[in-house]
Amino acid sequence: MADTKISALTAATTPLAGTEVLPIVQSGSTKQVSVANLTDGRAVSMASGTVTGDLVVDTSTLKVDSTNNRVGIGTAAPGRLLELYTAGSPVLRWNHSSGTWDIRTNGSVGNAMQFDYNGTRYFTLTSSADFQINTGNLVLGTAGKGIDFSANTPAAGMTSQLLNDYEEGTWTPTYTGSTTNPTVTYELQTGRYTKVGRMVTCTCRLSTSGITGAGSGNLSISGLPFTPASGMTYSGSIANCIWWTNYPINCLTDSNAKILLYKRSAINGTDSNMVTGDMANGNGYNYAFVTITYFV
Repeated sequence: MADTKISALTAATTPLAGTEVLPIVQSGSTKQVSVANLTDGRAVSMASGTVTGDLVVDTSTLKVDSTNNRVGIGTAAPGRLLELYTAGSPVLRWNHSSGTWDIRTNGSVGNAMQFDYNGTRYFTLTSSADFQINTGNLVLGTAGKGIDFSANTPAAGMTSQLLNDYEEGTWTPTYTGSTTNPTVTYELQTGRYTKVGRMVTCTCRLSTSGITGAGSGNLSISGLPFTPASGMTYSGSIANCIWWTNYPINCLTDSNAKILLYKRSAINGTDSNMVTGDMANGNGYNYAFVTITYFV
């Protein structure tokens, strides 16, 4: 064959079959290499350019459709921006038309989707659309955010349907007087609280073995972990309040985060403030068990 300029050669038929050969010089000898061998085992990169038609990646087809603004691995249906396929069936797709994610297993919508890391399952979206946390806790990253129940029909007067707080812990109850505090030796002085949203429930147990200073004024228990909300003072619900004395005790909260103690002289009688002098009954031995619920 006479020498011919490359520009004078007849153009090859495209696309190439991969069996075409080219001469190359390898280790000083002229060898033949097929077109398929040129990229075999080597990474291919492209700074910029246009791919016309489908790009086959490891026997799967990557489709980029600039007309409909979509990309899919597999057969991207119209209206979908992204589809991920396995074994010819979609497992995850973004539906542009409806603005939703479809999670599929074996081509069927609604099967579970698991999220694992390093061999540990952290959470699962089940086939019944339940979200399960398998490991760890659900942590709210912003204060004031929580669970919004606004999908439920509220009662008249509703002001919020957001549950954004839960807390539990301990507090230290202490006897105080409105004028001067009594000097008390405690045998037992414990308190616990639970806060759900704006509702706080506090319990306490107080036991004294001696009173060396009577103090003066109305008697109360101070140290509540939260101050009642404005307009919610002088309120509370009592599970029990047991005193050494024989008369019933009622309890209310005040704006200073205290439990006010009221005694009732008889059933259906009138309430009056307990005073620090009431603690002298029982030779200084007094017991109080209080549970009170209020709003903050």
